[in-house]
Amino acid sequence: MSKTLDYIKKRRSPKKYIVDYKLTTTEVEEILESIRWAPSSVGLEPYRVIYLENKAIREELKEFCWNQPGTVDASAMIIWLGYKADFVKNKVMPEQNDRNVPVDFEKAKQYRINAYNNVIEGYAITNEEFVARQAYISLGCALVTAEEIGIDFCPVEGMEPRKIEAVLQKHQLIDLNNEFVCVAAFVGKVDKNQRHYHAFDKIRRPETDVYKVIK
Repeated sequence: MSKTLDYIKKRRSPKKYIVDYKLTTTEVEEILESIRWAPSSVGLEPYRVIYLENKAIREELKEFCWNQPGTVDASAMIIWLGYKADFVKNKVMPEQNDRNVPVDFEKAKQYRINAYNNVIEGYAITNEEFVARQAYISLGCALVTAEEIGIDFCPVEGMEPRKIEAVLQKHQLIDLNNEFVCVAAFVGKVDKNQRHYHAFDKIRRPETDVYKVIK
């Protein structure tokens, strides 16, 4: 069996964490590098992340994360900050084109711009929805890396993003003119000495209900 498939099948989202557990510098770097190297539509990378260890700030965030214990008890909280439309069009896209497209390939640069616009138009979505999709791809990559290196990882949508943004702005961690909160995750080590350290058993639908191979 693929090692990656095995990791995905076995992993669980922790609900209770070892409070004083701290990731090593290497572990943090490998998870964050998985985010940096993750694929994104037209290679745009339309987000950045905050790796938040600071417990005082996380205490402020807890109320707006549905009072989930992991907000403070996990080793850290990763928050994805997506880029707003004007920032994507006026800064992110031009810089990515200059960085990734060789000189004399102007048509390729325009193709990437058109592709971004066409995806948004074709799916009838906003820039913010497009950006969040890219953030979720990188979250998946980070999740698998964390599992591989023995770190527990819990994706977090249970939060009030606008209120999270207000706390981050207070601490000068977000530029609300150009950024918004997409999604988050807790990272750390599950505490198996506590009750209900995981949710219920992980039972998936049968293969026939989930996918079909057409030949």
